[in-house]
Amino acid sequence: MQKWKWSLKKAKKTNRELHAERCDSELKLLVARKLRDKDGFYYPHNLDFRGRAYPMHPHLSHLGSDLCRGVLEYAEGRPLGKYGLCWLKIHLANKYGGGIEKLSHEGKLAFVENQLFDIFDSAANPVDGNCWWTNVED
Repeated sequence: MQKWKWSLKKAKKTNRELHAERCDSELKLLVARKLRDKDGFYYPHNLDFRGRAYPMHPHLSHLGSDLCRGVLEYAEGRPLGKYGLCWLKIHLANKYGGGIEKLSHEGKLAFVENQLFDIFDSAANPVDGNCWWTNVED
């Protein structure tokens, strides 16, 4: 009986957490959908006594979760510049994990160059493609 009560308590806690996470995600997506057709928008920020800036919007900001950052896009895009693509490749290699993040910059760039087909396939077909990204450590 005690074991059953413990498993019931654990299941209820898990359900509450999942419900809260779903509500949070839905709220973020609702805000993103409302802002989707705008030409652009600004984030008001608060500054603390150290000069750090914190966005005032509680649901959708560039400092939020992966979902928040994933739905944001610059209103005025700019090219990556002279070194931008190299740093993007290095960042991708660092996020891959599996010891790749410990390689030199040249090693990371070579790793990404060797994986470009799979990377582009995963970007174009994230669910139905080769799913290269599923091998990545979190």
